[in-house]
Amino acid sequence: MHQARGQAEPRRIVRHPRQMFLLFISCLPQVPVLLLESLGRQTYLTPVELRLLQCLEEYYRVDEES
Repeated sequence: MHQARGQAEPRRIVRHPRQMFLLFISCLPQVPVLLLESLGRQTYLTPVELRLLQCLEEYYRVDEES
């Protein structure tokens, strides 16, 4: 693709696969918390969402009083 005169070429962020893997791994602990918060706020859940919420609550020992 040709650039018009005076326009800068867009910057490309190139990351090493190991950096991407470490970034991905660092985000994983936040996923269950976000899922629990999101599913816990919903009024109606599909059977799959309900089972996922139950599994997460059991695994993380979440009870109604917390």
